[in-house]
Amino acid sequence: MLTGFNTDVVHDERTFHVQTEDRGKENPIIETLIYEGGRILDARQRRYGEPGGAAPDADQVSTLLERQHQTVVRDIRLGKYDPPERRKPFGDGIITDRSLDEVVKAFIEEAAAAGTLPPRHEGGA
Repeated sequence: MLTGFNTDVVHDERTFHVQTEDRGKENPIIETLIYEGGRILDARQRRYGEPGGAAPDADQVSTLLERQHQTVVRDIRLGKYDPPERRKPFGDGIITDRSLDEVVKAFIEEAAAAGTLPPRHEGGA
């Protein structure tokens, strides 16, 4: 049985505690619990073998443990546990609110100004 990880994650003025543990060879599960204010918000489990059976080596289990822990920490930082009214829409800060026509027009204008606009083809294929 491997030891696990404990991390406090502050996101949007809220503190979450993430605890990830290996349950051991007799119960080959990696479990992550997400707490806020002492209350469990969510739990994730990943089985990596059969009880008492062959299991990955300690380095492989350690890698699985760390990946699962880091995935949950990332999810918190990305707002997965934000209340619905505070969740940001997909692509917020990445995707523009301009229409496709506006994006295409700006691209054509910039390419024309830079002299990189491809020649226009007339006619059918």
